[in-house]
Amino acid sequence: MAVLKFKPMHGSCGGPKGKQAYLEYKTPERALARDTINIPQEEVEAWGDHMDDVRHCCGNDLPWKGRSAVMYREAYISPDPRDNIDLRALRQMSVEWAERWFGEDGEMGAYNVAIVYHDDNLNHILHAHVVINNTNLETGKRLHISNKQCAEMWDDMQKMCEKRGLHSFIAGDPTKDHKRAKDFLPLRAKRERVELKIILRGSFSWKEDLRRMVEVAVRVSRSVPEFCEELAYYGIGVTIKEGDFVFAHPSDPNRLCCYGATLGDSFTKGSIQNYLQAQAAGFVEGAPLKYPVSAKEQIRKIIQSSRPYLVARTVPNAKVGQVLMALIIQDEYGICCMEDYDATISRLQAALPRYQGMRSYAEKEREIASLIKARAFVSDCGMFAGVKPADVPGYVMDESGRYYRKSLHEAEVPTIQEGSGGRDQHEEERHRAHGAIVDRGQTNRNKAKER
Repeated sequence: MAVLKFKPMHGSCGGPKGKQAYLEYKTPERALARDTINIPQEEVEAWGDHMDDVRHCCGNDLPWKGRSAVMYREAYISPDPRDNIDLRALRQMSVEWAERWFGEDGEMGAYNVAIVYHDDNLNHILHAHVVINNTNLETGKRLHISNKQCAEMWDDMQKMCEKRGLHSFIAGDPTKDHKRAKDFLPLRAKRERVELKIILRGSFSWKEDLRRMVEVAVRVSRSVPEFCEELAYYGIGVTIKEGDFVFAHPSDPNRLCCYGATLGDSFTKGSIQNYLQAQAAGFVEGAPLKYPVSAKEQIRKIIQSSRPYLVARTVPNAKVGQVLMALIIQDEYGICCMEDYDATISRLQAALPRYQGMRSYAEKEREIASLIKARAFVSDCGMFAGVKPADVPGYVMDESGRYYRKSLHEAEVPTIQEGSGGRDQHEEERHRAHGAIVDRGQTNRNKAKER
């Protein structure tokens, strides 16, 4: 199943702090390859500056109705790691998809497009960054992508995967949310008015208790059997009825039970199954492919020790809420051990002075405070007590015997395979190795469109 995510961006593409610099030059030899569409051949090396110039000439870098302009859109394409797709196949699929929607005769119109390929994430999964400028080269108007068009692009990507024999979301599945990217976002709850009033006044809600424990189980599991086993440790009964999970609260399993859909769309069997598959495949950024066993056992002890609060049904279970908040923060920042907490907090504190005088300064302070609070809870409860850096993927030992996260400092990848200028001394060998793709990029895709 290939993941396709869209993200509106407000920064520039060129310059020392632009998108091109981030994708290609932030870490030496970071980019594996590059493809471009509707960018003149002489501008390929500086495609970021070219996009900025096109946008500026049409006035599309100015605010719109008091809001900052969306300078470009970034699409993130990541195939299923189980397919072991190579760089050549990913380039062919990404270019085909981008040309179909944003090429010279694209469905959305003709736009400047640059595609850069990486495998620098935590699990070293090959993926493509598709940068789409906001200016239509024929009309000069800004790019607008509706939810319906985004869904059509998603479905088109799945059809391309099926055509190539790759894993994809099943077309025509009866559950509509089975194919959408929203399944990879944090779980969304559906609370009725009466339940919302109970929660707001700080009273006990058995449905909210179920949501918290189900989400904890989802974040530490990687398959449906593992998920059901985890809920059993928490005392939550789970059965399957009419194609959905039925969850039972431990205080009164016969009376306090409900379907997953009652808790929210993201708690249905189809949504949870997709989220678990996404975590196991490495699609959920920050979440490890396998949650540490010792940390999982410690979470079980914490929840089991709070069992009397669940049975009594007097006040919300604070322990479960703290565990869930720590898991959410760990997935957001890719934290897998105490060393990750320390490194993340140090990095954010070092960057804090840059936000002095800005509206986001208070937000960054709250972000650091939440990390410090989560770290204190994890340290007190011993969640990562048995987890060492040597057990975490991406950590290596330096000459002094200290561990550090390799993926954050260096990447053992080849240089850019197209348009790299003097940085690649093996130009002819690369062109022979990727001749079909490079030749097509030089002729068909990089046609100059000067308006």
